[in-house]
Amino acid sequence: MKRADNSGAAYAVIIGEDEIAKGAAIVKEMRDAEGRQSEVAFEGIADYLVDQIVGDDHDHDHADHVHYHH
Repeated sequence: MKRADNSGAAYAVIIGEDEIAKGAAIVKEMRDAEGRQSEVAFEGIADYLVDQIVGDDHDHDHADHVHYHH
């Protein structure tokens, strides 16, 4: 996480053994003071990041996005 933060990245995609077993990655918002992160199915990561960067005004299903906060 430190490396992602130091790089200036807006988001970090975290994939560990648990995420592989679930078929979903953790997408962490690096510039969010609350440390928000979301669990996103592998096949939905690109759409999720596009939504976060450009807004959510394009057509696709968000059923695979699970949001939670720490």
